[in-house]
Amino acid sequence: MISRLAVFLVSLLVTLPVTATPQAEIQKLPSRLAKSTGLPQSEIAGWFDRVSYQKKIIDAITRPSEGLPWYRYKKIFLNKRRIDGGVAFWKKHRKDLESAEKQYGVPAEIIVAIIGVETQYGHNKGRWSALDSLATLAVGYPRRSKFFYTELVQLVRLAKEEKLSPVQLKSSYAGALGLPQFMPSSYRAYAVDFNADGQRDLLNSEADAIGSVANYFARHGWKKNAPVVARAKIKSKAGLKLVNKKLKPSMTLAQLAQKGIKPLVNMPQTEKATVLGYDEKTRKNYQLGFKNFYVITRYNTSRNYAMAAWLLAQEVAYPLFAHAEAVKGGGVVVADAGVPGGLEHSLASLFGELVKQIADGGA
Repeated sequence: MISRLAVFLVSLLVTLPVTATPQAEIQKLPSRLAKSTGLPQSEIAGWFDRVSYQKKIIDAITRPSEGLPWYRYKKIFLNKRRIDGGVAFWKKHRKDLESAEKQYGVPAEIIVAIIGVETQYGHNKGRWSALDSLATLAVGYPRRSKFFYTELVQLVRLAKEEKLSPVQLKSSYAGALGLPQFMPSSYRAYAVDFNADGQRDLLNSEADAIGSVANYFARHGWKKNAPVVARAKIKSKAGLKLVNKKLKPSMTLAQLAQKGIKPLVNMPQTEKATVLGYDEKTRKNYQLGFKNFYVITRYNTSRNYAMAAWLLAQEVAYPLFAHAEAVKGGGVVVADAGVPGGLEHSLASLFGELVKQIADGGA
């Protein structure tokens, strides 16, 4: 009886499917990519000779910095080094920034801030092999494997279109490329040859990066001279239930007022907004996000990211204006627009004490 049971168990083990290793799955990708792109499998296989599964990429994507509480996250971007770097970048590329703003209607400070948040103005464009990154995520990150396989297909097509070597392309751990960290699909869809040299080069051309970020925002609906955020007060439980429920503005200020939510500045009651909450160490800071804030989240869906980019834009812009006037992108005086938490004095905030008081709810 025991011998029969042993034979049965052995036969069962033999018939059970063996799960392939991630590296083995990666080696199957050239065949899939050839079918998806129409390119020769032999050519793609040559690119994959050295592609390897990277466990550290999986670790990184499961612990993104956007998951940090706001009071910790903002310190990554709202610091003197990042602000000074943005001012220097603006001065160096003023002509291209002015041209992009004129052509696309997207404020220069927004363009600068996005490049600053993404790559510290081109100083950190990513150290990973783009093929390693996207292949690893396509086979080893089930939650979004379809998305990353699609981006891998887009990378292959992009390389052929722009005459790039896929083997040499460097990216973030998520496969984002160049100064503005465009995913391959965004690179193909929104990159522009802003310096008219015959190539859409987001890897090395600041001009192309500037024009491409502006084009991305314009194509996603940026409204010139429209508000981005405004500080808010919430006076009801019904209002609190709306905090961080949606990214896209869906209620007018008049409707929000009925829920006990009002901006701290006078604004048209027909303006649509969403309700945002940011965690400081001891309290919650409430904001109203308008259409342009939503557009920033089309670049990165994190509320923290969008607010950090917006505030960095204001910090970079402020010293370049002769007077403390409304920053062009917001349509609201900087101080009234609201700064969650404000910057500490040790960071030499360029906004000054008044902005900090308003940010901390003291004015």
